[in-house]
Amino acid sequence: MPSQLSRFPEICPRCKNRYNVRVLAELYRTQRARLPVSAFPSAEAQANPEESCELARDFLDIFNRAGFTDEEVYRILDPDSESEDDGLSALTQEMQDLAVTLPTLCATKPSRDSPWQSVVQRMAYSIVEDVLPPTTLPSCKCKAYLLTPTRLSCLDLALLTDSVAAIDFLFSAGLHPTTVLPTGFNILGTAILAEATHIVAYIYDAFSVPPFSWVGNAHTTFIPDQPSLHPLTLALRMHNIPLFQLILSHEAPGEPIPAEILLWAAQYGDVEIVRALHEQAGVDFFADDQPNRIVGCPGHKVPGAVVEYRGGMPIARILLHFAARNTAAGAQMLQCLLGMLPPGDLRLRRRLLNARSWYGTTPLMDAVRAGNHAAVRYLADPQTTSLDVANPLGMSALYLAVQRLDIQVVETLFEAGCANGNEPDDKDGRPVKPPFYAIIDAYRRPCIGRYNPMELEAHLDKVLDVARVLLLNGTDPRLKWEENVEEGAEVKTVLEEVKTEPVLEKLARLLLEEKDFPLGDI
Repeated sequence: MPSQLSRFPEICPRCKNRYNVRVLAELYRTQRARLPVSAFPSAEAQANPEESCELARDFLDIFNRAGFTDEEVYRILDPDSESEDDGLSALTQEMQDLAVTLPTLCATKPSRDSPWQSVVQRMAYSIVEDVLPPTTLPSCKCKAYLLTPTRLSCLDLALLTDSVAAIDFLFSAGLHPTTVLPTGFNILGTAILAEATHIVAYIYDAFSVPPFSWVGNAHTTFIPDQPSLHPLTLALRMHNIPLFQLILSHEAPGEPIPAEILLWAAQYGDVEIVRALHEQAGVDFFADDQPNRIVGCPGHKVPGAVVEYRGGMPIARILLHFAARNTAAGAQMLQCLLGMLPPGDLRLRRRLLNARSWYGTTPLMDAVRAGNHAAVRYLADPQTTSLDVANPLGMSALYLAVQRLDIQVVETLFEAGCANGNEPDDKDGRPVKPPFYAIIDAYRRPCIGRYNPMELEAHLDKVLDVARVLLLNGTDPRLKWEENVEEGAEVKTVLEEVKTEPVLEKLARLLLEEKDFPLGDI
């Protein structure tokens, strides 16, 4: 398979157009997903198998001339294809099914009843042949299957073929790069999605695009607490570093990559994106001597956390915190970033692994809070990471794991040598909240249907399992937490708290039966 599926192969010697293989594959997968099960294959398609087979062969010839073998094309369209015979059969059947499917409403083509269907647009549809290469001549079959089976609009065709002439005509007909399509993306964002490099460059050259303007609304963004989508993050999402560099050269010519983009790549991107930015774009993620590498505290609130420091921080200090929350990448993002540090500099490595964020948390705490088990296992190394430090609320990594009732993380921390939480302070002098209080927090969180007996029973079982692990490792349930308590307020131990929850009778019995603790008169 080609190393880069986003390269543009030549379609035919007549029209000299290029087509994006990745978009082609997604287009066919989307169209196929819309077909009813009964249409595999249809009776009408079975009546003309020769025509569909010829169309499949023409389709393969398009990419053969661009250097793709038949097997590579099969695997692009169907990664599970095991042989060329299976691939040809599947491709032929797909052509058959698409050929008889009723026209589907295209994302960029409005319905006839839509006010979008203006006279100007109808005129654009009718004379698109004057702008795009010919589509009806027999010697140019390259887009015949596109216009008939998949019912693409002229905007789709312009973007997918990366035709500057076509998009220029559509702009003269009334469209604009900021025109929002029914998908939620504007035309600039859709061009980035289609990896139409020439169109993106033309838009930035011919139009006044505001720096760092959004290209998608809140329904298209995949970043929590971010109301819009940045063109640079969208280019990274498409794994297209050359397109990313092209956009950056227009958005901020001569300027380094914004810190927010690098933090997004660490938390939401994958390892290939970060590695490509480092190796191809020459990005030094840990450079902290540049003014644009200082990031202020995010405006949104983090549940169960308080802001300890509101000033700006260099991203080198908080980069691992964002990477630790990347559950999709597991520990690989942390390994990739730490691999960029100078080899043998253990002092710098320890400093970054134990750095505090605005909320006083370490990367290990963020990994625990995110439920990133692989990152927890990687970070829980007593040689480089302080396992027992607490945040401003007194919560250690162990406390956060117990609060989530994540028994796997609790066991991982104990196996790594984590303390049992009986010490009143950590090594930095911060008070440490006893982990058993997290049991009560976890039970009282409104995360289950309290009126569903089965859910409640399963929830209580998790509470008991985590409590047993704490007891086995010597955690004392008699300790009191007296920090941040209002004057005159009654301070209760965990056992006293349990007595106020009749549903936690099993937990109370478990604690009372623990032979190692003289529980007094409770």
